[in-house]
Amino acid sequence: MTSRDTVPTKDGEFTVQSGDLRVRTTPRGAVRGIYFENWEGKDKLQQGWFVFSSIFTAVTVGGFINDWLGFSGALLSVGFVISLLFFYVAAGVLMLVNGRLRTDVSIPLRTIREVEHNEKQLELAVGEFEDVETTEIEFPHESDAEKAIELLRWKGIRITELGEEKTNLRTEIDRELERETT
Repeated sequence: MTSRDTVPTKDGEFTVQSGDLRVRTTPRGAVRGIYFENWEGKDKLQQGWFVFSSIFTAVTVGGFINDWLGFSGALLSVGFVISLLFFYVAAGVLMLVNGRLRTDVSIPLRTIREVEHNEKQLELAVGEFEDVETTEIEFPHESDAEKAIELLRWKGIRITELGEEKTNLRTEIDRELERETT
């Protein structure tokens, strides 16, 4: 698997490999997701509140851990830095236990019936026979969604742009057969 086979999603990675489409949440993707939820597209006041609350939480919890472990009270002491690292590791473990970091999805390519593209989002209709489910995948940028679409097209999957007229698959097959016979 190369870097060209992997596309970043809002919370992780989108990969097409070995006949499967995989979307997995990574720690880096979870941090990127928090950034996109709290920073991108927000006004300056909301961004300032996000920075303030992040620093306040880290300093407060770091101070509690610093006191609990018995380190000196200086803000830039080694004990305080260790306390902050302990805080972020504990927060990561809690997110992992909570399931935020492990929401992996694996979809066999043969079960993908339809893919709709809308700016930074793909909506997949997945299933066999009458059992069809939809899965939404969000990307941080429109260029990432375009890369994912190219990967799926390269694997032979048809993409429908939202706003285009949807046609019945049977009707399209009949039209192609008519063109071939004429």
